[in-house]
Amino acid sequence: MISLSIGDPTVFGNFKTHPVVVEAVEEAVRSFSFNGYPPSVGVPQARDAVAKKYTHPDAPLTAN
Repeated sequence: MISLSIGDPTVFGNFKTHPVVVEAVEEAVRSFSFNGYPPSVGVPQARDAVAKKYTHPDAPLTAN
């Protein structure tokens, strides 16, 4: 066996997940709002962020 765990901060219990993150994930799961696939073209917020990051005056991008 070749150990590939070097660099994994969770191997020895370091960097535990903050309780605020755990609560947020629990709330999202219990809300049943995220039980399914996202739109195949991507969620609007992500599409908008990508368009804003990669737009250029010579090649403008939009979320659509």
